[in-house]
Amino acid sequence: MDKKTIEEMIGREINEEDYQLAVGTATKKLQSIIQRYGDANGVRRTPWYLAELVIEALTQKLFSDFTIALASESKGEKPIHPTSVF
Repeated sequence: MDKKTIEEMIGREINEEDYQLAVGTATKKLQSIIQRYGDANGVRRTPWYLAELVIEALTQKLFSDFTIALASESKGEKPIHPTSVF
């Protein structure tokens, strides 16, 4: 699973920093899932499973960046425009 594959799956480019952060987050989550629930007969060790977790991490970061920017604007602060992920 590489950056290009993830970009093709979501239909957008991802900057390298966000991609690396998402891969780290997804890898830790996958290790935790396997430790707690097992690997589901190897299913959780397939590349597509990790790819789905990476996409989930990217989506969470996008939503977090968006809500922070929205909160800043609603407080009358200088708008923060998220430049990462999408």
